[in-house]
Amino acid sequence: MSDFVDLFAKRNRGWPWPERSFGLTPMYGEDGWCHACGVPSRQQQGSLILQQRGLTVSGAWMPNWRFDTLCMARDVAEEVSSRFDIETREVKWARSSPGDAVQIVIPSTTEKWFEGEALAANAIGLHGKAGAVCGTCGIWRWMPLWWGKLPPLVDTSILGGYDIVASPEWFGAGWKAFRQVLVRRELAEALATASPRDFAVKEVSELTAGVAGAGQQQSDVPRRSVSVPAGAVSEVFGAELLTASAVQGAPSPDARRAAEHARAMLQRSNGQASADALAEVARTMFDGGEIAEALSLWQQAEAHGSVAAHRALRSIGYGESDR
Repeated sequence: MSDFVDLFAKRNRGWPWPERSFGLTPMYGEDGWCHACGVPSRQQQGSLILQQRGLTVSGAWMPNWRFDTLCMARDVAEEVSSRFDIETREVKWARSSPGDAVQIVIPSTTEKWFEGEALAANAIGLHGKAGAVCGTCGIWRWMPLWWGKLPPLVDTSILGGYDIVASPEWFGAGWKAFRQVLVRRELAEALATASPRDFAVKEVSELTAGVAGAGQQQSDVPRRSVSVPAGAVSEVFGAELLTASAVQGAPSPDARRAAEHARAMLQRSNGQASADALAEVARTMFDGGEIAEALSLWQQAEAHGSVAAHRALRSIGYGESDR
């Protein structure tokens, strides 16, 4: 049994502010993150700012959009900070405060976690492609993968000395960017106990499989020849979204071109697009095979009252239990 586990998020709570930067500008500065892919270019310098709407400050939670970020109510933070070596930063609020909360600032190792060839094989098996380099910042992001679909860690000793730690590798698609996170078992159990509706503790087979087991690790990865996620929506959206690719099917070349055009138009809107416009762009992205990006846009549009986005999410199995 490993000392580290996956603190699996059952749902997301709270929307970062400002929405046009997905909450990144207050955390890293206007010039501290890539506006094309969402990867930060420096260490966090400011506070995460959350919107009050629909959020009760209790227990611990993972906010929307920031899928390698954890927040805690002040009482939970005081308890775990006395037991574990974690860095915290005050959460601030866009308007009035619904309660005191802090964010866990998750450090990253400099040593790689995964062998590139094994990551590529697993990503291609799920998505039809390994990843892409950002044309703006030059950072490589692997296509979204999650624990259970990753290759074994090359060296588990690099986790020593941490109670919570993130990979140096980045994953994501579109404007989504996240790292893999591992949590010391006792800390994960404390957070899951404090917030059982938000988190579950899951074993990580990649910590015990060993590098020699890479072939077995890939054996349960579905293989497809098309460049569309095959059940390949990251679990940050909830397990029900694994049906999304089956609903979508293989995109045509015209659909892919339309998705690229829609992305360019949205970027030129500078965050001023209406909720219904976001929903329409999301549909175009979805039809073009950009599922992860489409889901993120539909979530944003639904939060702002778009009936079309609500219906689209329900049509692919995204239920209220995931919110």
